[in-house]
Amino acid sequence: MKTNKQNNNSKEVLITYGNDDSINVNIFNNKILMEIVGSFDNNLKELEKISGSKIFFRGNSIAIKGDKYANEKVKDAIEYLINRFRIDKKIDKDDIITSLNKEISINYSDDDSININIFNNKILMEIVGEFDKNLKEMERFTGTKIYFRGSSIVIKGKKAENERVKNAIEYLIGRFINEKKMI
Repeated sequence: MKTNKQNNNSKEVLITYGNDDSINVNIFNNKILMEIVGSFDNNLKELEKISGSKIFFRGNSIAIKGDKYANEKVKDAIEYLINRFRIDKKIDKDDIITSLNKEISINYSDDDSININIFNNKILMEIVGEFDKNLKEMERFTGTKIYFRGSSIVIKGKKAENERVKNAIEYLIGRFINEKKMI
């Protein structure tokens, strides 16, 4: 076994790296675990199909086996999904697809603003819309200020509203990727 890594809430998640590049994710919060796994293990099957890694589930343990890079990607996706569940109390199919998408990065600032970098230009243009139409609609609906520069979308406003806009953007990215099969 390689090093152990514990997530922010060490009572809920333990990540262990094996010598064969496998990764074992133990989730001790059963509500989170069941959402990550999905009914009939469908979320894990979707992660497996998209990533190419083999994923095994037993008890509170999710074992990821295969290519080192793909395994790490699945582990990151599971951590992302845990955070999504903590925020939304649910996980959708679009969340599964978005979790494996390395076309975006999300950064939170101390002033509650959120910076979303979208590295795929097709996705970026789809989210922004012609003449920033989609962003302006989100601004109008939520009362936030949304700035678009280069590959970056910056959301400024109240924390809860910023989170709503970020969730909407992530949903749109997931939907776009799913429809276009861009992963």
